[in-house]
Amino acid sequence: MIVGKIKSRKLITVSPQDTVGQAFSLIQRHKVRHLPVVRDGKLVGIITDRDIRQAFVPVRSGQEGRPRYVLKKLRVSELMTPRPLTVTPQTDVVEAATLLNQHRIGGLPVVENGKLVGIITVTDIVNVFIEMLGILHLSIRLDVVLPAKTGSLEKAVELIEAQGAEVMSAALTFGDRRARVPSYSFRLRGGDPDQIVKALTAAGHRVLAVYR
Repeated sequence: MIVGKIKSRKLITVSPQDTVGQAFSLIQRHKVRHLPVVRDGKLVGIITDRDIRQAFVPVRSGQEGRPRYVLKKLRVSELMTPRPLTVTPQTDVVEAATLLNQHRIGGLPVVENGKLVGIITVTDIVNVFIEMLGILHLSIRLDVVLPAKTGSLEKAVELIEAQGAEVMSAALTFGDRRARVPSYSFRLRGGDPDQIVKALTAAGHRVLAVYR
């Protein structure tokens, strides 16, 4: 899947000359965490709710001297990250997820032909993977060690489907991390889990766990 299929098209942006207070108001009003910074139609930076939190300073007021927090009088240009990492609508979602993870950031502006066309966030990607894995659907999960042979995955899928189950997803994992034994985590819909386990075991596969 590519970024263009899941990016947020509703763009909330600020300019470098906007105040941090204006940016904070937009973040609160639209319930977003990232604001692309645009000048003359071109992306020049990004500012996040974390950046803005750095601009809050405590002041004391009232007879009891209780602290309250106010924003420094700063411009967006003073807090934004200039020349942020970007992706294009054609970027693979896995590549975008890798960038977010490697750089410990929460969002990536989406740029096409020099123009900002969207933004993709960690939340967008998590939602996609949840949907792909069928986690929110009524399903069971089966962790199985398969032989290191060509076609073993296809044969396991055939065995499972022969028991009346639908394979919604199959992800390669390491069920036994100490022994580094590769296994597959199947997300299934329908079928009798006990019969599926019997069929896989009879075919020489080791079932590590069943989550109903």
